[in-house]
Amino acid sequence: MDGKSARYIRPYLGNDMAIYATSQVDSGRLGRTALVDLIGIRYVDMPWLGMPQREGYDLYNRTRSNAYDLERLFAFGVDAWRIASVLAKDTQPTFNIDGVTGQLTMMAPIAWWCAT
Repeated sequence: MDGKSARYIRPYLGNDMAIYATSQVDSGRLGRTALVDLIGIRYVDMPWLGMPQREGYDLYNRTRSNAYDLERLFAFGVDAWRIASVLAKDTQPTFNIDGVTGQLTMMAPIAWWCAT
């Protein structure tokens, strides 16, 4: 559901229940009057966006973009790189990484197949 649809529906849901939404509801470019319609919604997003001052994020010191989609793509790239480096070193990897997209876990055994 996009922000426009959510703005129409939200006032009819009342305030008695918890309402959760993904970041697609608020693109970050909505005006103040549009945000009034979204009051009370709890957003689920990756730590990279929700907690930008989190310890360890200074390793990726750079100017952040105002486009949330680009920031999410960057965060996925950071975690993909971290996972790839573990997979390259270990044939039966087991790990628990506190990634910028969230908690990433892999448990062995996994089957490695390769065509010759």
